[in-house]
Amino acid sequence: MLTGFRQVHDEKKTEQFSALTLRLPGGLHYVTFRGTDDTIVGWKEDCLLTVMDEIPAQRDALDYLTWAASVYPGKLAVGGHSKGGNLAMYAAAMAPESVQERIGNIYNNDGPGFQEKILQTEGYRRIKHIVMALPEDIANRLSALQSGSSSIREDAWQALLDAAGKAMKPKTDAIYQALEDGESFESQMALYSYDTGV
Repeated sequence: MLTGFRQVHDEKKTEQFSALTLRLPGGLHYVTFRGTDDTIVGWKEDCLLTVMDEIPAQRDALDYLTWAASVYPGKLAVGGHSKGGNLAMYAAAMAPESVQERIGNIYNNDGPGFQEKILQTEGYRRIKHIVMALPEDIANRLSALQSGSSSIREDAWQALLDAAGKAMKPKTDAIYQALEDGESFESQMALYSYDTGV
């Protein structure tokens, strides 16, 4: 069941935020954050993400997770794609310790990282069970880059990122269908992600 939908779009604050909670079989509540939409405000906020310690959507994400933890009992999972993955990580890192203790996995699906100041916080160091997911094509290319056996020109990065969005759509549809057919959320996420060991 989908519940707790919240959306903010504020041009003056340069703020684009969207979240909802999925109530899954077995009592798990999956708090999910949307990535960037197709508005100028959303993209401007993405740019701010690269130079600011905290953006408005990150504060919204923390408020939303704290609210969800006060409303929904039991274990929580937190996640999102792209900026939504960043919001999930930020909210989990900045949440009160009592909320952090209730979080099973944090699903960061191809989300950007953080400024060093955030990485050094006690809350960030406390979060556990981070599961990262990248489209297979991007994961293979990034692995090749890391090993030095391949090179990607800078102008190819945009094409690579565009392909990532298209690559995830069939997998997302398959996950939703499997959940409707009674498969567990964790089993479906395991098919498309890897555990960072954190």
